[in-house]
Amino acid sequence: MVRINEKTGNGKWLLRCIYMIFILMFLSNVYQVFDTPLKLISLILTIICFVGACLHNRISSGELLYLFCIALFLFVEFIQGLLRYGQSLSGFFSAAYYYLFVLLLPVFTLLIRQYGRDGLLSKLEGICITISLFMVASSLLRFLFGIDVTGITRMRSGFIRINAPFLVQLMSMISLYLCFVDRGRVTHKIGFVTCTLAVVFVYQSRLVDLLLVFCLALVILNRYRRNSASFYLVGMGLVIFLVFLLFGPLNSLVTSFSVNSEYGGNTVTRVYETDYYTTLFRDNILNGVGLIAYDSPYHSIISGSLGSYYIDDVGIIGALAAIGLWVIILFLIPILILGKNIILNPSYQMLGWPLLLFIIGTSFTTFIVFPYFDPAWPLFLAVFGFNRSKQDTNTSLSTNGHFKTKDESWR
Repeated sequence: MVRINEKTGNGKWLLRCIYMIFILMFLSNVYQVFDTPLKLISLILTIICFVGACLHNRISSGELLYLFCIALFLFVEFIQGLLRYGQSLSGFFSAAYYYLFVLLLPVFTLLIRQYGRDGLLSKLEGICITISLFMVASSLLRFLFGIDVTGITRMRSGFIRINAPFLVQLMSMISLYLCFVDRGRVTHKIGFVTCTLAVVFVYQSRLVDLLLVFCLALVILNRYRRNSASFYLVGMGLVIFLVFLLFGPLNSLVTSFSVNSEYGGNTVTRVYETDYYTTLFRDNILNGVGLIAYDSPYHSIISGSLGSYYIDDVGIIGALAAIGLWVIILFLIPILILGKNIILNPSYQMLGWPLLLFIIGTSFTTFIVFPYFDPAWPLFLAVFGFNRSKQDTNTSLSTNGHFKTKDESWR
């Protein structure tokens, strides 16, 4: 196989395509009028990247197996939609095309071999900073001057709510990790601050905010776990700090989940949605009710008789209702594989455990593989996943316990 060479530009064009995919997917969510063309361009870029990766690198058996499972899943769901609802291929494609982003898995693997694990994450940090700055600036322009640059009407606490891409949510932890392993770069501090501000003050998801606090604390704890004295001192300090938050600033956030709070109506709705989608899953355990196009007359099965339920509100429960036990293959088995790899590789643990905890925790509200198969999922699989050996081929532990890439050209 031909090794990708950054000097010839081969590595750079793949990376630029990845940049474009994340930017276009974010813009398609913000500007709904351009939703379809932007996503189609993203899919075309994904296919181009996949072909390029296949030409330059051999796909591992684990990656091939996961790609095959996704293909089999889509075939089964298409046949079910055709026989059960008479859904056409184009209708099915409009409901299922997100799963083509799984083709990015070998692309990210190839980029990791070129730049190193931390090197690739550092490069993706720039995209997250750009998106976060846009989110924060849009929110402040609307709040301070009444200037609307997004057309988004959803509000909370006087600020517009813009959905933060999953990579931006993860980047708060990744940037904090990079601050520890590459202390000389100011970019990591900027990434940590901007991404955290975007998630907390613009995305405004209460569960995500709670998880983010604990996962950031876990990154710090993992940083000092090799030094027992520092570990216990930092641990005690974090416990005191978290107790202060829970009985102080975070207290109102925790109590907001109560049905008697300001957002009690949302909590009640989630209860009804959970009950409805649990019933759907019990009645359609194997393949779920299927991937049904939004404009299909059968979409009321997904949205309820009054059209007031949103399947993505309840995360993995909604996924079970729609795709049944395929959730085990698409998400649960990979999560177990990732957990095993993180346990076996000490160099994974400082960042791996917080990210894994965050993805599992958010699966009850924002499921990373349904209804939108997020491009951050194949990135996570590539960084910690299917074709990794017990010793990370891209990172090594330095003598002081920090992580250091073998190829330092990215710094």
